[in-house]
Amino acid sequence: DPELLRMCAVFSLQSVEKHVLAEGEKLVLAVFQSGYDQGVYGLVSNLGSLVVRIVFQPFEEAAFTAFSHSAQGPDGASVSGRRRQGDLLLPLLKGVACVGLLAGALGPSYSYTVMRLAYGERWSETDAPAVLTLYSFYVVTLALNGVSEAFVHATASETQLGFINRMLVVFSAVFVAASILCLRLWGTAGVVLAGCLNMSLRIVFSCKLIGEHFASVPGFRLRVAVPSKWVFLASAAAYASTQLSESLVLSRDPSRFLKTAVIHLSVGILAALAVVMTAALTERELLRQALAARRAR
Repeated sequence: DPELLRMCAVFSLQSVEKHVLAEGEKLVLAVFQSGYDQGVYGLVSNLGSLVVRIVFQPFEEAAFTAFSHSAQGPDGASVSGRRRQGDLLLPLLKGVACVGLLAGALGPSYSYTVMRLAYGERWSETDAPAVLTLYSFYVVTLALNGVSEAFVHATASETQLGFINRMLVVFSAVFVAASILCLRLWGTAGVVLAGCLNMSLRIVFSCKLIGEHFASVPGFRLRVAVPSKWVFLASAAAYASTQLSESLVLSRDPSRFLKTAVIHLSVGILAALAVVMTAALTERELLRQALAARRAR
């Protein structure tokens, strides 16, 4: 079956390219950096990717399945079919953007606390908390890229998949080169910055393909997926309040750390609740669409 063999080759190549994009920074660290830097990055990536593995990965897999079923339906290529795909895509993008904003708002203020609670004083006094802070912003790009690429890969034709694979080769080369350069300039933190650059380029590329996919759908606007200004303001307020709490409340003295950490974490919980409540009040259409999609399922 030559057709089946060709499709298997396309998806196998895609898997290899995605593996390079996902694990390329570890290869760069193994070649160019010491065991200490590899250890710092290993701790940060394992801790920071918990949100990705627990929240975003199952979400992306479910989204990919839903998009695939929608695209393969009898009217998947029609205007009405694509309109329904857009009605599913936009709230998903907005939802992961809100979660990503929350991670970016709270992550920098709790990197040190989480690192000390998880790995002890030895690692919390290294570069690991600073790298984990950058990883918090990396999570935002991971969230948006996951859903946008899930849609692109689920709805692409065989010809489009070939083009996407060629672009993934380009992204892989850019990512490895940027990782080496940023590693030389900023150490382990530079690898995370290179990851942010890589994800940003892939998001822009996916948005371009999404725009082309919905070009025939009147009224489709990708900017609808951007959270409201109130969610951005609430996230900024959460960032400022938790940063203030870390500087004024949290003590690194071993005899006082746990007591002050509890207070600091309480401030973070209140800030997170404020962001969630703001999103619930200002993004009611998002909640309505999510409930409608759940009932339809």
